[in-house]
Amino acid sequence: MRLHFSGGTLAASAGNRDRIGIVLLRSDDPQHSYLEARIARDLNVLGVVVEPAQRERARLLARHQWSAWLWREYHRARQRLTGRAAYRMKYFSDATAALSGSPGRHRTERLTVDWINCSAVREFVDRLQPDLLLVCGTGYIRQKILADGPIAINIHGGYLPYYKGNHGVFFAFEQRDFTHIGVSLHIVSSKLDAGPLLAVAQPDIFPHDNDEQLYCRALERGVDLLCRIILNLEAGLSVKSWEQPHAGRAYRHRDRGPSRELRLWALRRLSLRRAARLDGSEIVQP
Repeated sequence: MRLHFSGGTLAASAGNRDRIGIVLLRSDDPQHSYLEARIARDLNVLGVVVEPAQRERARLLARHQWSAWLWREYHRARQRLTGRAAYRMKYFSDATAALSGSPGRHRTERLTVDWINCSAVREFVDRLQPDLLLVCGTGYIRQKILADGPIAINIHGGYLPYYKGNHGVFFAFEQRDFTHIGVSLHIVSSKLDAGPLLAVAQPDIFPHDNDEQLYCRALERGVDLLCRIILNLEAGLSVKSWEQPHAGRAYRHRDRGPSRELRLWALRRLSLRRAARLDGSEIVQP
């Protein structure tokens, strides 16, 4: 099948294969392993490219990008010391294990790279000729990887356009913006997290939740919605997108510093920062 994006509508037509062929570009955190297992169960995954977070940090260090490297090291330590890393590992490892024996899974070609924009990635994509690229958790993908290639969809951990960049769920939670906690599916464009939106998945929210619990729940719901959208495309249905309004801001790793963490921790300990009870939802353009 072939994918076409025109006039704000994503649709599939007959091509040289019966199903939409997918190449996944991902990092190596537990949620990315879950994403791969989930789409491998229901969709036609031709190949997977992994950009490990450790290699990304090593590249930053080798290029003397001290600030970027330091903030990534800080967040890695923060996740481990606060128990968030263990929670995420448990949450997604259990879900991934449940999918590992699912019927329909097949071996896919794999490539592990130091940098998602290296020539090996473009050669890998050119050889497999996918109809769709799915992107989650990698570094910023340059146009040389996307130019004249297949349509790319990013799974973004934040409610667009309000929370671009990194830690979108955290900043929405910190600001008590509970109606804008979610995961967004959007067409990849030349600007960071600015391409047309296909859908937003919002998790169920409970008063005891913290930002990590909400992120995991939102990501799982977003992946499920993504699979259903692609299956609908294969069934001959089209998906309408909508342009992102000029709102919100982009957050960086450095914006989530220790002072913000400590302030939010204190507010939660004093029961002054509790989540509002909200039912999850899926926003898709009619």
